[in-house]
Amino acid sequence: MSHPLETLLESLDETVTVEDGQVVVKDEAGLRGEPIDRLVHTAVFGSLRERGAARWLLWELGQALGIYSTTIHPLYIARGKGEVPGGFTVPAMNL
Repeated sequence: MSHPLETLLESLDETVTVEDGQVVVKDEAGLRGEPIDRLVHTAVFGSLRERGAARWLLWELGQALGIYSTTIHPLYIARGKGEVPGGFTVPAMNL
């Protein structure tokens, strides 16, 4: 029985590899569309092990492509302390 991560990488047809524990995107354009859709589907609907592997891979793909998780919480704190002038709103997307 192969590891779910190996199966996922095989399904991505050489667009992504893991080298020395780091995810490397070999073909960013080839990752778009159906391949990434399959990976997201697995992250939501796969078995427990498949979901874990897919979610790890999605996180690492984001890191490899310069997509980082962040928050605007420090802005809210600064506004609450009066360190940032008010009078503006900040659109936020919670994903």
